[in-house]
Amino acid sequence: MEKPLAQRGTELECNTSTPYAFDGGRNGFVPIPPTGFTAYTATETGTTFYITTTAENNSTQDEALVSLALSYTSTQASLDHNATSATFKFYLSR
Repeated sequence: MEKPLAQRGTELECNTSTPYAFDGGRNGFVPIPPTGFTAYTATETGTTFYITTTAENNSTQDEALVSLALSYTSTQASLDHNATSATFKFYLSR
């Protein structure tokens, strides 16, 4: 069963380990979400673990996600669009 894990304050809670710090990338796991992106969520399903953020379609943030997705293979990250938003998933295990 998929269990989304929401960002709380300056940490990303995880049910399988201690929280990961959001400290702008300084000795932490991931940087603080930039303006215009949703708060990060982590999801673990079986052996798959990924972090997700979304942005509005056709926005500067969407363009950044498209560019970012090109830097990874399909097993490392995915970018999906629906009618209103773009969802970027970065896989830590799959």
